[in-house]
Amino acid sequence: MPPHLVDQCVLVRGTDHDVSVFLGPKRVASHARCWDTNKDNELPAHRQAALAQKPRCKPDQLPPGLVGLGVVGVRYFKILAAGSRSLRRESVRLTFLVELFGDSATSSAVDEVMHTGHVGAEYVEYVLRHKRGLTPCAPPLHLGDPALDTISLPEPDLSLYDQRVALAMTRDPGAPPPDPTTPGEPQ
Repeated sequence: MPPHLVDQCVLVRGTDHDVSVFLGPKRVASHARCWDTNKDNELPAHRQAALAQKPRCKPDQLPPGLVGLGVVGVRYFKILAAGSRSLRRESVRLTFLVELFGDSATSSAVDEVMHTGHVGAEYVEYVLRHKRGLTPCAPPLHLGDPALDTISLPEPDLSLYDQRVALAMTRDPGAPPPDPTTPGEPQ
């Protein structure tokens, strides 16, 4: 079937002479019925369209979320394509790292990983988190409504919880719990 229908729910109907694939009321593919075992029956146009969408077929083009990696990203994916790693899995994980750490930090980490002779998103994440000590800083969430996007809330004061934890840690386990109405104790 056409590659744009991957992961879609379709209806397959077969007769003695042909097999048809339907998306809703529309027939999207039809093939002559083949009764042989272990034989693929496909339209050459569908195979060409599927191959054109695969990342390994476009070595000089990065996935949309990784365009910010630039030339370093293109070199990295050429190395990945030559190996046995899943390009889809790697691109998803690298896209996640770009979203968390930004294009420039991720790009320089990718370059550093390639200089060590390794490839893999786990190495890039190690360089970002542990070697450089970066913490993720995801961009703020934009809801599309200016009234909601401008809401700013102060950081909550968590010292109240620290006091309760300290009190629970110092209290005798056999003693009754403190009375919340007693003055001087945190509530």
